Amino acid sequence: MSQPSGLDYSMLKDLINHFATSEVISMIGAIVLIALKQCVDLVVKFRTKKESSIQLLLQNYPAAKGDFYLMEQTIVERYRVPIPYRGIQLFLRNDFASESFVNYRLGYKYLVFSSNYRSIRLLKSATRTTIEQWLFGSLYATVQ
Repeated sequence: MSQPSGLDYSMLKDLINHFATSEVISMIGAIVLIALKQCVDLVVKFRTKKESSIQLLLQNYPAAKGDFYLMEQTIVERYRVPIPYRGIQLFLRNDFASESFVNYRLGYKYLVFSSNYRSIRLLKSATRTTIEQWLFGSLYATVQ
């Protein structure tokens, strides 16, 4: 089959030859390395911040044992969620305190402490379906 007379593939060949040069390949490699370094720096910064907040929590915990405000602020600094002091005590009595704090952080908009702070329950406005949709997003909506 013959090629149409109006099409000229020389421009495509020139483009391929241009990107095959070592300068372009080295430039692309440099861009990839710079982007990789930025990603590594971001991960290191996140881990350092997390470690420093844990160290702050460990340093302030003995001093804050009787000081409600200092304890609340230490937990807020670590978990970025306001938790009342009696709620903190509830979590610390649990065998899996860290997991309790993380789980509360993930769903605090839908949870409320009981009046005596012995348990946590769902808000009346939050239903199980609402929480599942929030957690699973569009995947939940497409499965149903």
